[in-house]
Amino acid sequence: MSKILISIMVLVFGLALLLPAAIAQDDSQVILEEITAEDLGLTEEPTVLPTSPVGYFFKNIGRSLQTAFTFNSVKKAELQLKQANERILEAKIVAEREGDNAKTQEVVAKALEKIESLKDKVSQRIEKIQENDSQSADRLLDLVTDREVKHQQLIDNITVKMENLSEERKVRIEEVKERTLEKYSNLLERVDVDGEKIRERLEKVLDRNQDKIDNLKAIPVLERLTDKIQSADIKESLTEAKVNITDRVIEFIQVDPNFEKNDDFEQKLRSMQSVSDQDEGYNLRALNLVKERLEEKVQTAPALRAINTNIERLKEERLQYFKGKLEEAGSDDDRAELLKPLEEGEVGSVEVLEEIRARVQDSNLVEDLKERQEVQIRKLNDRVENLQDGAKAETLRQMIEAKPEVKRVINKESQILDRLKEKAAEGSAVNSSRQEVSPVRPVEKRPEDSSVVDRPASQQTRDQNQRTEKNQIRDELKEELRRDQEIEVRRENMETNAEVVRPLSDRDQNLDRQRLEN
Repeated sequence: MSKILISIMVLVFGLALLLPAAIAQDDSQVILEEITAEDLGLTEEPTVLPTSPVGYFFKNIGRSLQTAFTFNSVKKAELQLKQANERILEAKIVAEREGDNAKTQEVVAKALEKIESLKDKVSQRIEKIQENDSQSADRLLDLVTDREVKHQQLIDNITVKMENLSEERKVRIEEVKERTLEKYSNLLERVDVDGEKIRERLEKVLDRNQDKIDNLKAIPVLERLTDKIQSADIKESLTEAKVNITDRVIEFIQVDPNFEKNDDFEQKLRSMQSVSDQDEGYNLRALNLVKERLEEKVQTAPALRAINTNIERLKEERLQYFKGKLEEAGSDDDRAELLKPLEEGEVGSVEVLEEIRARVQDSNLVEDLKERQEVQIRKLNDRVENLQDGAKAETLRQMIEAKPEVKRVINKESQILDRLKEKAAEGSAVNSSRQEVSPVRPVEKRPEDSSVVDRPASQQTRDQNQRTEKNQIRDELKEELRRDQEIEVRRENMETNAEVVRPLSDRDQNLDRQRLEN
């Protein structure tokens, strides 16, 4: 009997130990999605928090003094970005510990607004640094790009952790998130300017992440970033970046396929949080892109079929959930807020909205969605008209041609495909004409004439004429030499035939040598 009791006690004790471990394991799935101090380039998490008034007061005095006595612009930008990273981690810790407290929620909201101010200062410094030190500005912009993607994810995590968050504070936090991303998009357009450079920067920064699958969480952020960019050509470059980043994640799974990778891949997609009504639309766009790339890869990689099936199921779940949210929307404004991310002129948005419309039964909602599609097409048409790059126009045309449903919706409302063909043809014609025109060679700078590039145009023209005359003289001398050589050959032939020929005089031979030397 005692043995049985002992066994029961051991079993109970073991279960008591295993239960927290099981809970920790469930929590670990959430922790895996967290942004850590190390992710933000910090050595440790902050210990003095905004909820400690006295300690935090002195901490901020120390920050102000450090900033004031940092005189190098690059170092000051790095310091302010570091302080922004510290503050957002402070907000996360406070939200985790006391997220249901109204006073704490106000502290977090103010902290995020302060972070926005710090990032504004960093952006302004980068623009000034760019004028004299493009290399340092480029490195700083890499840092800002990495941190912005992570800050966006952190703000979502913070919002989720604060239970009973008031609607007013939720709106404030969401506005901070949107404003910081918009300001980042403006910084990219002002500093990088070129769409290909922006694409390369985003891919380079995300490629540095050790957890390649973790980059899936960046796709919804890039979807929102694309909508905030003004340039049509840069929008297309961002679309290419999203495709390339997604492809690299899938290729990472292909290299050594296993259950752990597949499960991590699915969990990352499932963990995309919808903090606001708009987030669900962006998450659907991201999921649609991943599904599209998987379907293409599975043709040559059968090992991806299982995960492709699971993602297809997940996409259907999300579509049904979104449809339910639309049907439950209490007002037209609520519905408009939900549909806002799907009204942009993105091919993926057109595809997702059409899939939602196909699942809706309510006739009034169907008509509403058709009106939204008209808005989509108008925005896509504006985007096409603003495209300057013929190659990008052709890429966009091929993307639409590969999607029958999207092509059907677009052809019904506009002549976008025809316009894209014209744009692509115009781009090809321009490139051909550029190739036909011979490039103007720069004036060669010679050691004895180092100031040639600084001379006025009239002087350079005279120099060019002089060089042309010298070339003509040189050609005439060569022609005379050739004739003399022919005479010499004939003379030798005549001597061979015993003919008498007057030998060349010393004067003639000297003339020959001078011509050769010239």
